[in-house]
Amino acid sequence: MNIEFNENYLTEITQIDERSKSNSHRLDEVEEDIKDLKEKNTTLIEMSASIKNLSEGIVDIKTDVKDIKLDQSTLKNEVSELKNSNYCGRKMMSLTLAAVRGISRPCSRVKAL
Repeated sequence: MNIEFNENYLTEITQIDERSKSNSHRLDEVEEDIKDLKEKNTTLIEMSASIKNLSEGIVDIKTDVKDIKLDQSTLKNEVSELKNSNYCGRKMMSLTLAAVRGISRPCSRVKAL
């Protein structure tokens, strides 16, 4: 079997070899780019999960603040009612009078030694 080898075949083989090397180089670059994209995609997924957790935490905080404001308003109203009813003043007066009466009366339970 005798195959004729001419210059056209050599040129064609050389061109194919050069394209093959070029394509291999391009594939290497694309594979590196795909690897980088996968890493970035993983990072984005992690960031998304963190943001979701933060937003859920903020919603909980907002709910807590609303509850605190409601409780504070209720407490403010109760204190206002106490001030208006003068409950504290009357109670202090009663305690003061009781103390004065206790000091001014001799103790009947104490026996002389």
